[in-house]
Amino acid sequence: MHHIFFFIIALLLPVTGYTTHKITATINPIHSLVSAVSYGITKPALLIQNATQIHNYILKPSDILKINSSDIIFYIDDKLEHFIPKIKNKILIKLSSCVPLLPVRNVPHVSNYNKDLHIWLSPSNAKKIVKRICDVLTEYDPQNAFTYANNTSIVLSKIDQLSHNINNILRNVKDLPYVTTHDAYQYFEKYFELNFAGSLSPSDSTNISAKTLSNITKTIIKHNIKCIFTESQTSKNKYKILSKHASIQILDLLGNNKYQGKDAYFKMMHNLAITFKQCFLKNSNNRI
Repeated sequence: MHHIFFFIIALLLPVTGYTTHKITATINPIHSLVSAVSYGITKPALLIQNATQIHNYILKPSDILKINSSDIIFYIDDKLEHFIPKIKNKILIKLSSCVPLLPVRNVPHVSNYNKDLHIWLSPSNAKKIVKRICDVLTEYDPQNAFTYANNTSIVLSKIDQLSHNINNILRNVKDLPYVTTHDAYQYFEKYFELNFAGSLSPSDSTNISAKTLSNITKTIIKHNIKCIFTESQTSKNKYKILSKHASIQILDLLGNNKYQGKDAYFKMMHNLAITFKQCFLKNSNNRI
């Protein structure tokens, strides 16, 4: 009888010794979701660390070592992680293909690719990404299918709860207009129905003209905008001239400097919402 009991328990345990696939995710939010789905089976590697933006990221020797030791690499899109097409003999999983992509706004001339790839900022997209991760891991490691499915169910529930919590955080500030220096947040903005008034550029690394700066200044004054959001201290300094009209706050859309692991995505998204609300609280004359 005891032998049967232990045999059943053994069947329910993850078969960690079976899987030989080494997994890497390119950016922190995706690494977090992969870590959550694969929890108890393996610990994926994070490729890009401590970067405030990835549009023009150049691989370091340590990054190349991670790639060489990987079997499966989860990434957003080769138009975001430009180094992806150079990677050979790896299982490359493009996650942008599993979600509806929004067009880049107000950029008729930037490139021949006009899709916004900051897809993880929508909880709806995050759920689709999690399901895709589960499908891939189950395909290449079927022995642990039960654990992947169970983890996925937990993560999907956590995303629903996250969405509910963020809606509560932002409930009283959704009508307040704001400006961004880099138009990277429209998935977050549209999902939570925020009042986006404009951006300075499609990319944080794009230089803006004096005309664009003048137009956005007029928008800030006209709509009494109190909050400008940017991604880094460097960018904040770059647009310091606007600080006499509105408060400039840093939004961390990757969570690199604060969070890592399976809970990083949830902490990063929660922190985004808190940063939005705190700026409005500070600069809205106690309206909220």
